[in-house]
Formats: sequence, structure tokens, C-alpha cells
Amino acid sequence: MAGKKSAAVIGCLLLCAVFSLYAQNETDKHYFIREGEEGMVLYQRLSWQAFEDILGYEFELEQKNQSDEWITLDKQTVENNFIDVSLPPGSYRFRVSLINLLEQTEALSDYRNFDVLVAYQPEVYGLSPHLIYFDNIFSNRLIVEGKNFLSETVFTLEKPLSQPLVLTPVEIDKGGKRVVFELNMNRLAPGEYVFCARDKSGLYDKNQVLELRFQKPVDIHLSAGYAFTGFTGKSVFTEYYERNFSAIGGVLRFTVLPAKRPYGNFGFNLSCSASLLDKKSEYYTISGYTIMPQINAAYVYPIIKHRLNLDIHAGTGALFLVNSRFSFADTDFKSPATWYWGMSVNGGTALQFYIWRKLYLELNVDHIVTFKKGFPLYMYQPQLSVGWQF
Repeated sequence: MAGKKSAAVIGCLLLCAVFSLYAQNETDKHYFIREGEEGMVLYQRLSWQAFEDILGYEFELEQKNQSDEWITLDKQTVENNFIDVSLPPGSYRFRVSLINLLEQTEALSDYRNFDVLVAYQPEVYGLSPHLIYFDNIFSNRLIVEGKNFLSETVFTLEKPLSQPLVLTPVEIDKGGKRVVFELNMNRLAPGEYVFCARDKSGLYDKNQVLELRFQKPVDIHLSAGYAFTGFTGKSVFTEYYERNFSAIGGVLRFTVLPAKRPYGNFGFNLSCSASLLDKKSEYYTISGYTIMPQINAAYVYPIIKHRLNLDIHAGTGALFLVNSRFSFADTDFKSPATWYWGMSVNGGTALQFYIWRKLYLELNVDHIVTFKKGFPLYMYQPQLSVGWQF
């Protein structure tokens, strides 16, 4: 019976694992205050599973010193299934053995570790700023004023239905009254966030709200500039105009970005480029020009906010050969002007360099594939433009 009882005791011993000086939940405290000879004293209660028909429990308490060695603080026999101790901050462990009616040690539990922590109530007085715009150049610096900000304090931004975002301070003053953060704006979405400062003991303060949003709901870009057009493969351009490029041309681009995100803006653009074609020979001149309207999906990523953007666009359009006609030397005869057109798909990338306020230079390269017999299969078009962001 003694062996079976020992096995039952070992299987049923349930001991507390971690305790702290204070707890946020008033209904689950592991501490209480008692009046002593020297005034009010804070006690921690260590408890374990109670058993009947025994003489008591042998309790052994140890503390870890600065050399990471365990030193015995207390060893005594108690009749109750708990003991009240008043301990300074530190790391501790205890174990309990069961003393049967024959005054024999019948079972010995494993060590149970716990920490006694000094609790500091964080207090957040204010955030600077309370409102951050993604559009601003210097919009990622957050300064928090308060009290009891320590190196082990955990700072988070909390939003409903989202995981809390842990913030890493870049600066905490020695008095623990001011903390500075550099926010990663690419990890944040527009909305309201609750700022929380939480002590390692569990005490916290989250009475301040940080709002993130865009100043403008839509960005608009308008640019115009020079376009160089190159043709590859056999086509009417090489056969009649004897050209594989056009050095005279222009481009106009209009971009609307209604879907704005911290990691870039989405929308569309409309563009139209034109290039001049001509060929002069001894007997005749052939002239004409091309027009290429396009509609594209567009994505603009701010590499350096308000300094450098990357524009990626792709879509469909058409290539028009306009007013193609022959003029013969020493005569007023001209052939009828003819128009030809074919569908195309295109894609391109652009870099936008801001030079003054919202004025920027745009360096863009478009790649065009056409689907018209006699037209070039592939065309490339470097562009240099000046634009303004509205």
C-alpha cells in the first residue's frame, strides 16, 4: 500500500511555477499584505496539492545567487499545504516532500521555479505626434512621455483583429520618462492603434491612441517629355522608311493612384507617345508619324519618400501609322495619306527623381510588342520627362 500511495502522491502533486509581487488580475493573486512589527509586509503564498492521512509536508526553499548557484534559504516541516514567505526580488525554487503517519518521507516533488519581480506601473502621459501621415517625409518618429519606462518594458501597438506589433526603442532616458521609436511604416496600415507599455510583472498602461493615415486619398502624376523609339525585325519601317529608330518623338503620361498603401500605391495610367518618320531620296520623299496610346495598370513604390519613386506599369494599347504618303520630286503630286493600326501590349519601369517640391524628372523605358503584319514585332522606347505630382 505504501508503494501505491507514493505513486499516487507523485502523480498528484501540483505546484505553482511562476509568481510575481503584483498581478493585473485581482481574482488570481499570489500575494497579500500583512501588518507586522515593522509595518506593512508583503507576503507571497506558495501552495501545492493537499493530501489526507499524513503528518505534514517538508518544505525546502532555495535562491539563485549571482554565481548562478542555488543556496538553501529555508527548510521546515509544515502541516498546511501552503507557506507564506516574504522574499526580495530574485530567482527561487522550492520542492515539497510528503511525510506519512510513520514520520517517513514518502514522496519528493520536482523543483518548481519562480521569480519574485519588482513591479513598476508604467504610465503613458502622451504621444508625439498623435497623428502620423504616411505622406510626410519625416513621419516615422514617435516620442512617448510617461513614467517607469525601463529597458525590460515591452512596448506594443495594438489594433483590433490584428497581432500586436512590438516596438523596439531607439532611445530611453535615464529617468524612464521618455522613450523614442523609429516606426517601420511598411509594417503598418492606416487606422487607429492603441499604444501599450507593459511591465514584466504584467502591469500596463494603454490609454493613448496613435492614428495613421494618408493626407490625400488619391495621388495624380502628370508628365511630358522626349521619347526615342527603336524598331527591331523586318517591317514597313525598315522596308520603306529604311529606319530602325526614330530620334524625334514625345510622350505624355497621366497617372492616377487611388489605392494607397504604406508599401506603395496602386492605380492606372494613360499615356500617348508619338514619333516622326521620314525618308528623302533623289526622286521622292516618304513621310508619316506613329502614335501609340496605352492604358496600363501602375504601381509606384517610394524608394526614398518624396525623393525617389519606382514606377512599374503594364497594359495594352495600339500602334498607329498616320499620314503615310509619298511626295515626288519636281512635281506637286502626292499619294493619298494612309493610316494603319494594330493592337499591342506593353510594359515598362520608370524612376522619378524629385528636384523641387513635387516637381520630378522621370526616366522611363517602355517595351512594346505589336500584333499587326508589317509592323515591328518588338519596339523599345526610352523616355525622359518632367512631371508634377498633384
